[in-house]
Amino acid sequence: MRFLSLGMIELAEIAPFSVETPGGGGDEPLTPNFAGTAGTVGRGNPMKGQALWMMMCVLGLGLIAVGILKLLVKSASSKSHWRRTEAPGLDLAKSDDLWAIHDLLLVGYAGIFMKSDSAGLLEVQIASKKLAALLPAIHPLERCRERFAQILGGTAGSPVLTEVTNDMHINVAGEAWHCLALVEEDFKNPFLPNAIGNFEAYKAAKMTVPKRTLNGLCGQSAWPRTCSYWVSMHLLAARADLLLLGHQLLDALIPILAGGATFCGGCTKHFRALTKPMLSPALVQDFSRVF
Repeated sequence: MRFLSLGMIELAEIAPFSVETPGGGGDEPLTPNFAGTAGTVGRGNPMKGQALWMMMCVLGLGLIAVGILKLLVKSASSKSHWRRTEAPGLDLAKSDDLWAIHDLLLVGYAGIFMKSDSAGLLEVQIASKKLAALLPAIHPLERCRERFAQILGGTAGSPVLTEVTNDMHINVAGEAWHCLALVEEDFKNPFLPNAIGNFEAYKAAKMTVPKRTLNGLCGQSAWPRTCSYWVSMHLLAARADLLLLGHQLLDALIPILAGGATFCGGCTKHFRALTKPMLSPALVQDFSRVF
């Protein structure tokens, strides 16, 4: 919410409308000017200036009325547009908005902008497994937390402390769709496990788009994956904060995003610039080509 501080505004006095008679007498009729002082206009009806003034006032009010009417018509015609473009709150998020947790896990593991077989890539992969280990505790949906716990051999409501294997990690990523009643056929150009290690496959999955309009905040977004990322990360962070797992979540997400999970070279470079003090030497040195 924005607050606007208004200073005190001093209004200049406006001279009253009046018709004055010159001090020297005489019969020259006078009409007032806009400053309220008298001015000679020549012989004629002394009410002519008053009539002109009143006419100008009426015209001015008419122009104001027309302007207001135009604004009202424009507002009414664009009412549905504003409904579409106003940013709703996270309280309106639906389960469909969480679909890209799948990509945070899988694309995060791929580290698509990191050098192959590098220490930086390994660090990104470890971070993505840390995220998987946190999901039984911090995923917003209870049914998903329970399924993640089953895959990882943990307990719903608590992070998994044992090692997350590669197979476990891929299964958790798949379950991030399945627990939302989604499958790969629901998406155009989805990122799948067989794309890991293939740079051309990364390009092909740059714009994964749901084939049908999903419910929730991101249903009308032109950037559905990115929208889902931000909604998901905020909701994950809210639960992580309640469970005192905020630092662990941050430690997982920063390398994932620094490794290229957004599929956006410019976005990734900006993110890395903002978080450079938090990036390890390996994450900095092993950054590779982008698209």
